[in-house]
Amino acid sequence: MLKRAALWFGRRAVTLEQGHPTSVLWETALRCPVRTALSHIERKVVGVAAIHLSGPTATARLLRHQLDLRWDVDDQKQPLPFTLLKFEPGPSLYLRTDSKTTASRRARLRFDRSGLNAARYRLRLSPTAACPDCKHPADDADHVLLHCPQYDAHRLACRTALLRIDPRIDSLPALYTVAMGGVEHCADNLQPAILAATAPLLDAISRIAAIRRRN
Repeated sequence: MLKRAALWFGRRAVTLEQGHPTSVLWETALRCPVRTALSHIERKVVGVAAIHLSGPTATARLLRHQLDLRWDVDDQKQPLPFTLLKFEPGPSLYLRTDSKTTASRRARLRFDRSGLNAARYRLRLSPTAACPDCKHPADDADHVLLHCPQYDAHRLACRTALLRIDPRIDSLPALYTVAMGGVEHCADNLQPAILAATAPLLDAISRIAAIRRRN
């Protein structure tokens, strides 16, 4: 993967000891094609300087960019299905860090087994797919995580907590992605805290969905 090799080279060039020939060449050759290409990758593809990326995070961001290219402009305005794809083998991080209740709610939303009306309607378990609280026509994960007024307070608290951890998580699509457990694009050391910040919102959805079923 050429882009990954460019990121690795740029990271290596700025971490070599002072006076190393490669480091000296890198500092002086400001207009070389490799440096120009790396600058483009950092700005347009991964969104951060190579020095700040670990190997797994760089791979995840490059794969996400590659998948982005397969969708048209209208599709890219919405939370995309591939945000749920795993870029590394093994169990997802949320399964190791969430409480049992939160992990269950996150997994159910990820795999459309949430008990919300849109999913129940498809299974012929509900007479309607509409949200029982605000009457939106599709009571699905996108609706409860991003739009339903029933969760406004929990959503605001979640976004405030996320902004304290990583100011780049400042959009509804970003909230959707991390609430679903998609934290691979975030810095490795911030991932557990980001998942923890979304837990109260997911737990609120879990409690309210349970109340709906009882009623």
